[in-house]
Amino acid sequence: MFVNSKVRFHSDTESLQDSGYQGIAKFHANSHLPKKKPRAGKLRNVDKRLNRDLASRQVIVEHVNRRLKVFRILSQRYRK
Repeated sequence: MFVNSKVRFHSDTESLQDSGYQGIAKFHANSHLPKKKPRAGKLRNVDKRLNRDLASRQVIVEHVNRRLKVFRILSQRYRK
């Protein structure tokens, strides 16, 4: 379950989440989550396409995060 933390999003900010953030829509209306497969069922082709589009948008952000970590930009102190 999503715990309301001190992090706040502007209402115009689009939030791309993975399925681990179930319940974030209660706190941020402009969030996008992938559709989950129903129990003992299958996803519709439309839902599969939406999930694929969401993942292709998320991967761009994940690659930027990786570069920041690889080059240790976020782990070291800022020096002038």
